[in-house]
Amino acid sequence: MPPSGIRTRISNRLRTLIDRVKYGQNPMFRTVSIETSSYCNRTCGTCPVSQHPRGKKYLSEELYVKIVGELARIRYAGEVYLHGYNEPLCDSSLPDKVRLARKLLPRARILFFSNGDYLTLALLRELVSSGLDELRVMMYDGKIHAHIEAILGQASDRERSVLQVHVTSGFIGNRGGNLEQVVAPGPLLADCYLPSQQLAIYYDGTVPVCCNDYHGAVAMGNVEETPIMEIWNNEGFRAVRSMLKQRQRDRISVCKGCNFLGAAHDFRYLTAEEMRAFNSKVVAKSGVGT
Repeated sequence: MPPSGIRTRISNRLRTLIDRVKYGQNPMFRTVSIETSSYCNRTCGTCPVSQHPRGKKYLSEELYVKIVGELARIRYAGEVYLHGYNEPLCDSSLPDKVRLARKLLPRARILFFSNGDYLTLALLRELVSSGLDELRVMMYDGKIHAHIEAILGQASDRERSVLQVHVTSGFIGNRGGNLEQVVAPGPLLADCYLPSQQLAIYYDGTVPVCCNDYHGAVAMGNVEETPIMEIWNNEGFRAVRSMLKQRQRDRISVCKGCNFLGAAHDFRYLTAEEMRAFNSKVVAKSGVGT
């Protein structure tokens, strides 16, 4: 294992110990994503929204308050992502949502990813003053758009530290097999940390098994009906974690075609060829799959 992998594994063990002390249990989610709406103004080929748009529906204010209130009661201090498969800046109440999260979760890190199309300097300043820690603009087309460059040029040092621009291309995640850009040759013979460290909440309150489960095919519950911690510790989540620990992705519908390698020390999306190579190494080493 490379040195970075060793460091990551040590860090995860330390965080596991901290979770036991802080929350009285393990596993415990370290990130929460709250999808504030169902709408995105783009139809990128790297996102299921391009094939299965969901219209424009919003997470109700009452449900958002309930979610943040429940996180406050357990003194949650991890990351809160205010996005899912939506474009968060389409929600005009987003600064208010940031403000409430900052007030009730003073130790949490509040952030979201955006395509940046609706961003203005005035909106950036309002979000920063509301308590946002990071606004990450993802440029999957490989270039910084002119209006983002203009905002960066006028922003203060503090505002530039919050506005993080990531220019990239070639995203190959197949979102639990929902996209055809990488067709899995078979289930990965690997565990995945996502159902043990991440809590995703969709605009209608659905809690999917992980963020790659776009359709909520393996739903763990709904926060409108059930408290967050009851969902997190329920039989369904425990069963999924157990199956993944035994490398039995073939038993979970949304996991069997997923190309995300979710090892604690190695997390990335794999090409079909990389999936074959990974499985071959596992079989050669342990006999799994023979």
